[in-house]
Amino acid sequence: MPEVNMSYASAQRFNAHSNVNADNPGRDNYVAQNTAVFERDLTPEASWQLVNSGAAVLVDIRTPEERKTFGYVEQSVQVPWLTGSNKIRNPRFFLELSKAVDKQQQVILLCQTGKRSADAVLAALKAGYAQAYGMQGGIEGARHLPWLKTA
Repeated sequence: MPEVNMSYASAQRFNAHSNVNADNPGRDNYVAQNTAVFERDLTPEASWQLVNSGAAVLVDIRTPEERKTFGYVEQSVQVPWLTGSNKIRNPRFFLELSKAVDKQQQVILLCQTGKRSADAVLAALKAGYAQAYGMQGGIEGARHLPWLKTA
C-alpha cells in the first residue's frame, strides 16, 4: 500500500486551507478558500493511488443528481449521505455502506467539496469504520485527475 502522510490528533479538528492564493481569482481559488481541510482527509492524489491499487474503496456520498451534473469516479460506489428534497441525512446510509464496504477495509468518502464527507467520516468512525477517510476538496479538488467521468 502506498504510504500516505496523514497527521491527526483528533478526528474532529479542522485546519484552515493552506493553499489559498489570493492573487489567483477563479473557481480553484474559490474552492480553496471555502473548503476546510479535515484532519482525516487524504489528498486527491493519495486517494487516487489507494483506489487504483485496490487498497481502498471510494464511496461517493453525493446525490445521484450531483453525480450526473458534476461528474463521477467510475471506480466509486454510490451511497448518498443526504436524501430527499429536504436533503436530510440518509437513514439507510450505514446499511447501504455495509453492503458496499467491510468495516475493516480502508474507505474514502467523497462529496462535492469535502464538507459533507467530514461529517460522514466522523459518523463512520463512530459506527466502527476505523479506516474511514475523506478526500480533501471533494470532487472539486480532484478535477485534475484522470478518473473523473461525466454523464
